[in-house]
Amino acid sequence: PCTCFLIIFYLPLRAECGLEADKQRLAREQQKAESERQQLQRAEWEAQAAREQLQQSEAEKQRLANELQRATAEKKRQVKAAREDQGKVEQARREKAERESELQKQQLQHQKIELRSAKGIDYRELEKLLKNQEWRKADELTVKHMLKVANREKEGWLDTEHIEAFPCEDLRTIDQLWVHYSNSKFGLSIQKKLWLECGGEIGKYDHELWKKFAAKVGWYHPQNNYWRTYTKFMNDTQNARNALPASLPSGMVLGWKTKMLRTWKDVTVVWRWKRGYWLFSSLAQRLVNCNG
Repeated sequence: PCTCFLIIFYLPLRAECGLEADKQRLAREQQKAESERQQLQRAEWEAQAAREQLQQSEAEKQRLANELQRATAEKKRQVKAAREDQGKVEQARREKAERESELQKQQLQHQKIELRSAKGIDYRELEKLLKNQEWRKADELTVKHMLKVANREKEGWLDTEHIEAFPCEDLRTIDQLWVHYSNSKFGLSIQKKLWLECGGEIGKYDHELWKKFAAKVGWYHPQNNYWRTYTKFMNDTQNARNALPASLPSGMVLGWKTKMLRTWKDVTVVWRWKRGYWLFSSLAQRLVNCNG
């Protein structure tokens, strides 16, 4: 009887214990599932937040790109407008210079050159050569006249002292003849003007600017670092018929007459070093002083 009682009592108790264990297990699983659901939900929220942030970043990036594009377009427009304005200014300046040059040419054409000389030099032959555009002969005669005026025919070249004392009447006559009969293409004053346009200063030596000037008038080849001799210059330009503006007169700078030979001698050292510049600069300075 006791054994039956125990069995009757134990079985329901065991069943009840098993049921309680199942409830606890189920509760733990539900709690775990809830926790996983919450984690999944948080992950979805974070993913959504990340997507929204990414969208905002993309939108901000697009906005910045649009602003950059607009700024670039505006800058290009401003640069284009500035170039157009600069072009208009340059065009107006060129047109003004052309009008002034044309007016000067017209004035020169109607102007009669007074062949004045403080030393009694007859410039009619020089005027004839220039009028007939015999440039080389006129260049060589110009040197002879200048040496005669300065009383330096024996030496065959001018120094600074004699250039500073060169009579203004003769210097102006020589320059005006060259400018007049070349239609402002040649002349001492034309050379002085180009030297200043190259950035040079009268009386101040600058080797690079001197080469720049010499290249513009055809005395120097910058690509080959080659300086023309007087004879080479005249041969290459068909006795100056194809010479560049401001390249004449050149005989006083590009060559001189030696004491021994009494003939024209080519000397590249005249340009390559400072001697050619100082002759050129001294004549330009004397012309400035003579013209007030």
